[in-house]
Amino acid sequence: MTRRIRTVAVAAPSGPAEPGALARGLAVLRELGCEVELIPPGEPEGFLAAPDGRRAARFLEAVSRGADLLMAARGGYGAARLMALLPPASPAGPGILMGFSDVTALLVSLCPRWGWGAVHGPNVTTLQRLDRASLEALAAFLEYPDRGLEFRGLEPLAPGRGRGLVLAGNLSVLCSLMGTSLEPDLAGRILVIEDTGEAPYRLDRLLRQLAGSKGFPALAGLAAGDLGEGAQDDAVRRTLVEICTAAGVPAASGLPVGHGASNRPLRLSANAFLDAAAGTLVTGLP
Repeated sequence: MTRRIRTVAVAAPSGPAEPGALARGLAVLRELGCEVELIPPGEPEGFLAAPDGRRAARFLEAVSRGADLLMAARGGYGAARLMALLPPASPAGPGILMGFSDVTALLVSLCPRWGWGAVHGPNVTTLQRLDRASLEALAAFLEYPDRGLEFRGLEPLAPGRGRGLVLAGNLSVLCSLMGTSLEPDLAGRILVIEDTGEAPYRLDRLLRQLAGSKGFPALAGLAAGDLGEGAQDDAVRRTLVEICTAAGVPAASGLPVGHGASNRPLRLSANAFLDAAAGTLVTGLP
């Protein structure tokens, strides 16, 4: 059983964090009873929090603090660029990394390599806009990091039931990793996807790229979180129904994860059961 999370180190592996949003997010963590240490990345370089070498060095510095949780300051872009600069093994023993959006690259590629726990959950700059249920879920995670979760009221997309390990991430980032050495194995996984800012035709393109990957038909199930405004187009729902039904992958949507106010912490590699017809997803099963 993982101990209660009391110390949090914050690093910026991707884009630069807006100072006000970062300060408010750090305050939320302290209000939740955490001792927080920010490892500043230095001066931004364009769309990056800092040049690759400096971000990698500061990320490793955050790892060396030995905090109970390492949390990403924000998403944006750049996390995958660090993979070639980070060592094959963690320099400070096992840990837990939390983040989402661009941080997906580290959750699905670095954490398995290092033997770290990975949690698809808020970045620090997004804490300020979480709804009450998501803040309560974060507080519960900090108290009981290994606790299981139960989601009800999901919208059925493709029939069936599936049991497997959770794999969660940003759809755009997951697709960008396909065909590279960082591509995660989808076989036997309950895949959770989220995204934002993508027009309906781009979501269709991403979903069809996902469906064309070698591991997609071997998924145990798919649960869609918030895919942004583009997903409100009926064509996007039809695409999800079509690709999952054709592959025989049980699927549902409406999971409270993503870039909006609802973003519950979701532990990757947790045992999970998806009942698409009943609209339920249960994680943390034995």
